[in-house]
Formats: sequence, structure tokens, C-alpha cells
Amino acid sequence: MGFFRKTFRIWWQKPRKLEDIEENREVTFLELFYDLAYVGIIYQITHGLIDHLSVGGIIMYIFLYVMIFFAWVNGTWYHELHGNNDLRTRVFTFLQVFALTFIGIFAPTAFSEGGADGFAVAYIAFMIIITWLWASTGIYDKMHRVISMPYSLGFSFTITLFIISLFVPAPVKFYLWFFGIAFAFFMPIVLPLVIHTYPQHRELGLRIRPSLAERFGLLTIIVLGEVIASIMRSASHHEYLTHEIILYIFESLAIATTLWWLYSDLVARRLPIQKDFSRMAWMYLHFPVTLSIGLVAGGLYALLEDPENITSLDKWIVIGPIVTFLLSLKLLIYTLQGTNKESQIVYRRSGEVALLAGLCILIVGLLDIPMAMTLALCIFFLLFPVFFAIRSWITYRVSLQEKSASISTEKKA
Repeated sequence: MGFFRKTFRIWWQKPRKLEDIEENREVTFLELFYDLAYVGIIYQITHGLIDHLSVGGIIMYIFLYVMIFFAWVNGTWYHELHGNNDLRTRVFTFLQVFALTFIGIFAPTAFSEGGADGFAVAYIAFMIIITWLWASTGIYDKMHRVISMPYSLGFSFTITLFIISLFVPAPVKFYLWFFGIAFAFFMPIVLPLVIHTYPQHRELGLRIRPSLAERFGLLTIIVLGEVIASIMRSASHHEYLTHEIILYIFESLAIATTLWWLYSDLVARRLPIQKDFSRMAWMYLHFPVTLSIGLVAGGLYALLEDPENITSLDKWIVIGPIVTFLLSLKLLIYTLQGTNKESQIVYRRSGEVALLAGLCILIVGLLDIPMAMTLALCIFFLLFPVFFAIRSWITYRVSLQEKSASISTEKKA
């Protein structure tokens, strides 16, 4: 035991100080393991949406996704700023995963009498862990206390509302959840606007680094994976795959592929402008981007499960999220850094084409045509910004080569 006491601060370190952050670190296996918990939760809430595909079911899905997105952002951002390669970081990450597992277990029944309290207890456990982690940074770093203490007090308020919800009936229970999460969800926007002490320290805490941009990209990939999984699950329910179902499978996969292509080429791993508004907009715009992909997964599942009885809701739960994705993508592009002329030509204009494609898809949704034709037109318009980005990129590269050749010729002359 004497050995462990002497080496205590080696294997159980203080939270990393902001001054010690690695600007260009690699995402660790521990972070990837942490994200696996969200793979399960997103699967669970998407499955719950599929089982209750209605306007009410969509609202419940959105509310649950807000709570999950909030949890992921806090766990991810804490590790980004204060995580170490030590036992303390691992233990608290594993504790979060345990709490997230129970959140996932109760998520499909979170709004029912049998699952609401279980979900609330699991969420309280997660919030207690994350609140302590943020509070502990202020204990060991006095300069960081100015930021961490208000966050911790705000999260404590949310925890209190969730605890009260255990002793009141529905729907009061769910109103308390709503106010608690809404308060905590928007707190990161408000606090940086009113806290201006230690400006250099504050900048270190708010700066978006390549590793964090990669984590947000990985979250998007996780939700896109749910689209692929939904296609597999729903198609596997059929004893025989008819020509119609096979057509829907290919169309669904084409939609998932174009969504990935657009995010991957126009947004992924690109840093936002390092100003408060752009950074907050970049973070919060990932919410509608990933939410819309999750809703597409539910819509495509319903479509493939029963292609003979497609309702208006089935159609719009695919069309609406695609339009939301394109609009959010366009706004997200405007938060990103533009380091050269290429980013202006390729990315900004591709974002404008994506917005135009979204308007065209919205019009397609209003047409009274077969669903297969609706999906085909959606794919057609989704390919517009893809091909525009490819063409713009090639054109720009060719112009650079021509300019380089012209300069070389002038030097020789």
C-alpha cells in the first residue's frame, strides 16, 4: 500500500489544466469506447421512435435526443479539456458508461409509467458524475473556478429538478425534465457572454481543436450507422425480397451515402472560426444535423417494413429531416474557417447549392407521386451539391496547375 500512496499522483492525477492541453492530439481508444455507449442509446431511442411512429413519437424522440446530445457534448468536452492518461480519467469514464447503459435501457419507455422513474434515476446518476467532474476542475485550478463553478451550480439545478420529478406524477414529471434540460442545454451559450475574467484562460477553454472536431464527426458517423442498421433490420423482416423492396433498399442506401458524402466533404474535421458565436453555432448546429439523420433512419425503417401502406407521415419523416439536414449543413459551413480561396469557392458555394437542393426536395414532398419516385428525386437533388463540390474542386485545382505552369514558363523566359 505504501507504494500506491507514494505514486498516488501518478496513477490518480488532478484534472489536466487548460495550459497543458495538447493542441493536436489523437482521439484515444477510451474516447471511442465512451462513444460506443451512445451507439447503443441511439439504437434504443430510434427503435422507440419506430415502435411509436406518430407526431407524439417524433416529439418524444427529439426530446430524448436533446438529452442524449447534451450528455455526449459534456462528457466529450470534459475529456477534451481535462482528461489524462490515468486511472482517474478511466474510472470516471467507465462510471459514465455504466450510467449511460441504464439510460439506454430505460430510454424506449422513458415516457411510460413503468420506465420514467428508471430513466430519471439513470440520468441523475450521469449528471452527478459530470457535475462533480466539472466542479473538481475548479477545486484544483483556481482560474478555471470562475467558469466551472457556475456550470456546476447550473447542473445541480437540473439534478434537483430531476430528483423532484421522481415524486410527482406525469405530465408534471416531464415538464420538470424539460425545464431542467433546457436550462442546462443553453447555459454554455449564456455563461461565456457574461464571464470575461481571465481572457486567455477562457480562450483556452473555448477553443475548438482538431480532436474535438473529429469527435463531432464520429458522432455523425454513429448516427449514420443507425440509418444503415435500420435498413438491414427492416428489410430482414420480409420472408422474400420483392423487386419493390430491393428498389427501396438501394434508394435508402443512396440517401445514407449522399448524407455521408456531404458532411464528410464539406464539414468533417474542419475547424470553426475561433470566435464565440461561430464556435457555439458550430457546436449547436451539429444537433439538427445529427438529429435529422436519426429521424431519416426511423422513416426509412417504416418505409421498408411496410411499403404497401405508406402514409403521409412516413413520407415526411424522410423528406423533412433531409431538408433540415441540408439547411443545417449550409449554416454550419458558414461557421467554418476559410483559409484560402478554395474554401470560398468549393465549400461556400456548395452550401448554397445544398440549400437550393433542400428547397427542391421540399417541393418534391408536396407532389402526389409514388414513394419510389419521391425517393429517386430526393437522391437526384442530393447529388447536386455533391457533383458541384467535385466539379468546383477539380476546376480550382486545374486553375492552380495552369497558374503554376505559367509562372514556371515566365521564369524560364
